[in-house]
Amino acid sequence: MNTSKKNMDICEEHARKLLRVEEALSLFLNTAPLITQHESIPTQKALGRVLTENIYAPFDIPSADNSAMDGYAIHLNDLNNSHQRRLKVVQTIAAGAAVQPFKQGSCARIFTGAPLPTGADTVIPQEACRIEDEWVIFPAQIEEGANIRRQGEEVSGGDKLLSKGQKIRAQELGMIATLGLARVTVTRPLKVAIFSTGDELTPLGELRASGHIYDSNRYVLNALLQSQGHEVIDLGVVPDRLPAIHDTLREAAKADLIITSGGVSVGDEDHVKDAVAQLGSIECWRIAIKPGKPLAYGRVKETPFFGLPGNPVATFITFCLFARPYLQKMQGIQQHAPLSITLPAGFSRKPSRRREYLRANIEQGRVVPLAQQGSAMMSSLTQSEGLVVIPEEREISEGEPLEFTPYSAYFS
Repeated sequence: MNTSKKNMDICEEHARKLLRVEEALSLFLNTAPLITQHESIPTQKALGRVLTENIYAPFDIPSADNSAMDGYAIHLNDLNNSHQRRLKVVQTIAAGAAVQPFKQGSCARIFTGAPLPTGADTVIPQEACRIEDEWVIFPAQIEEGANIRRQGEEVSGGDKLLSKGQKIRAQELGMIATLGLARVTVTRPLKVAIFSTGDELTPLGELRASGHIYDSNRYVLNALLQSQGHEVIDLGVVPDRLPAIHDTLREAAKADLIITSGGVSVGDEDHVKDAVAQLGSIECWRIAIKPGKPLAYGRVKETPFFGLPGNPVATFITFCLFARPYLQKMQGIQQHAPLSITLPAGFSRKPSRRREYLRANIEQGRVVPLAQQGSAMMSSLTQSEGLVVIPEEREISEGEPLEFTPYSAYFS
């Protein structure tokens, strides 16, 4: 039996079973290759990249005791020994300034972030004090040690602050900068080749013939991939011809991952599975979800391949559910699942054999799906805030708690 025929037999065997989302995702992630190449880049260019090493604090943060606000630094016993609860200012200390020895029986004007002079043990906010001539008059009730940021109270030198496999967001970038690190070591950007198939697809800017549609899926995939920091190799629209798809896949195999849309169902003109089987191996999964049941996964030569459904909403949802965590696994990112929230249902629904991902909005604290849920309706994505999950074989009643994932969670 030749390799192509064997792979298609495997495909047909799997196609007889509808896999649950968790089963399919586990199968995909267990075979995702880890990209080990890394590079050292300037910190200011590290946003969205993935660390390949742990980052430890080289010093204490704060590096010295300092003031938490604008006010007056005192030694509390000096004030307690003053019957009129007043002291004279003998120095002013700004952030980054050199500090003079603290003079007993006096106080220092101090600003937020300024180092505390030796001997001072408390900072009194300026709004709690009064100025009379050359004297600062202090309030009656003062807590010793108030308003001081202690050395090392946030971080001690040697603490692990960021971990290998952690994606660098704005807050991680700020932490790296706080440590004074001018460069970080990160995974290289992944190269992802994409193309659409379909004789009915018309490129943007060209006149659309009767019965044809404009190709939107490549633009969606391009945007999704770029939002995750990947390098996109856009191979355009490929006709529904086996030789053309075969040749394009050979070119796409130079990338780290191939993602296509369309051509993976059971139609006579859906040639993507045949072409992938000729060049490598294929597993065709029918996944128990709606939308997005037909999805192909395999390899073209040694390059992993995802064949997403052709309907625009199904392309978007299957990318978020499967391709996104797969790419994260390739980069060594440990956290895969997007953050979701639990909300009461603002609707009722009959049970379905497949898990449903409905485009929905939050209205008065409840999640409410759009009336139109067709998988070809791109407008359902622009008119909604996220996806509400309807578990398989479960009837939904008003007020029942459901999982809702905002679209923004898929792009973090």
